[in-house]
Amino acid sequence: MMEFAILTFVLTVLDVGITIWAVLYARKAHHRIDSTWDYLMRRAMAEGLIKGLATMNSPMIITDEVRGWYAPFATELREWYRRSGRYRTEREMFEDVNTMFGSKFLDKICIEHNLQAGFCIAAAIEIARST
Repeated sequence: MMEFAILTFVLTVLDVGITIWAVLYARKAHHRIDSTWDYLMRRAMAEGLIKGLATMNSPMIITDEVRGWYAPFATELREWYRRSGRYRTEREMFEDVNTMFGSKFLDKICIEHNLQAGFCIAAAIEIARST
């Protein structure tokens, strides 16, 4: 009976230790994901600035030329933003726009205009916000 109690205690201690390790590991992984998204969003803005397609304000202001690229999608983007984007973080909007519209933008905007660092998604978010 004593062996069973010791074994139960050891397994409990191991279980608690593994749980604590898993929580700490998950927090570290979450921080890495956040850092990666932050980097991607900064890279997207830098691409627009370097290519002269946007100016750095708060929020980023895209040129009229870029607005023209998105004209076929503007109504759909604004409707999406009205429904779901208004109270979301930049990261959530970036993920959602990429998921919902990314394949549409790939050929018609990103490749055609040599955008490869995420600016085509960042610009779409600004189009969605505009009235």
